[in-house]
Amino acid sequence: MTITYHREMTQGRLREILHYNKRTGIMTWIAAPKYHPRMLGKVAGSARLSRNGKYYVRVKVDGGNYALSRLAFLWVTGNWPKDQIDHRNGDSLDNRWGNLREATQMENCWNHKTRAKNSSTPMGIRKLPSGKFQCRITKNKVPHCIGTFSTLDAAVLVYTKKRKEFFGEFA
Repeated sequence: MTITYHREMTQGRLREILHYNKRTGIMTWIAAPKYHPRMLGKVAGSARLSRNGKYYVRVKVDGGNYALSRLAFLWVTGNWPKDQIDHRNGDSLDNRWGNLREATQMENCWNHKTRAKNSSTPMGIRKLPSGKFQCRITKNKVPHCIGTFSTLDAAVLVYTKKRKEFFGEFA
């Protein structure tokens, strides 16, 4: 799927055609598309699978194909986000205003709660052949070994504390 960003889309134009409910995160059509008058009052957009394997709500409007989270940001602030939009709770389909925040790509990566590979241990923790658990974390492309622990619970506790120290609100 090709993603198009038409920077000529303005907050004014967006508000002419779509309404965003900040509490529910849903956009509805207040001016139906030219060839789809039945859309008036209906929910705008649909969930589409992205290259990263997550679903995002996408909206086609005025020849552009937009992520609803980016349109919500424009609708509320009047500006396009400088980089990315992060979903605080990790649910890419939850577009409530309180769940959205502007982030850099790195900050957005800090918010990942799960590891890419299937594993019996949480992200950042691996089980060693000795039966102990090792914690590792990377910040700004620099790996840090936090330590080795005899129980998984102790490793999770220390890893979680270090995540908050390193990544603050994005942990």
